[in-house]
Formats: sequence, C-alpha cells, structure tokens
Amino acid sequence: SSMWDSCIMAVNQLDAYFSMVGMFNEIRQEDISDKAVSYLADWLMSMKATNAVNIRSLSSLTKTIDPKTKVHIEILKAHYTNLNKRIDSELEKVAALKITSKKPAAKK
Repeated sequence: SSMWDSCIMAVNQLDAYFSMVGMFNEIRQEDISDKAVSYLADWLMSMKATNAVNIRSLSSLTKTIDPKTKVHIEILKAHYTNLNKRIDSELEKVAALKITSKKPAAKK
C-alpha cells in the first residue's frame, strides 16, 4: 500500500467516524430525522470509498509473491467487492427512508 493510499484511507475512516458520531447524536428513540439519515448515508459512502481504496491497493501488488498470498489477496478483493455491493443495497434502502421521512404524516 502506498503512502497516498494510506492517507486516503485515514481520511475516509475519519469521515466515517464523524458520520457515525453524528448519526448516534441525532437519532432519538424511533425518531428518524433527515439529518440522521444523511449521516447514515455519509457513513456508508465513506466505508464504500475505503473499500475501493483497499481493492485498488491490493490490485496494485505486482511484485512476484507467493501463490498462497495471491489466493488470499483475491479472497480479500472479493470480500471488499461483496461488501461494496451490500453497501449499495443499503444505500438504496436509506434513499427510500430519506424519501419517506420527508413525506408529511397522514391525517386521521
């Protein structure tokens, strides 16, 4: 992993941390605010960005390495790719939640 990738990952992790802190500070029991949903989406997007950096770093390993190490690298890349697919799925749910949180309550 290059120094640049390490710096990018650190920044992404800090973004994710502050999004998580904001999310926990905004969410009240069964009261989902637009701000809390935004923090959740930001947190998921930060995690996805970190995974992308990890995939790129693993893909850049071109030196001759042990075949067993190559197998583990492919497993890790598949793990991060699968995790990003799951994050995309969760982001779709968060987008739907964001839409429903903006709708006015039904009149009785």
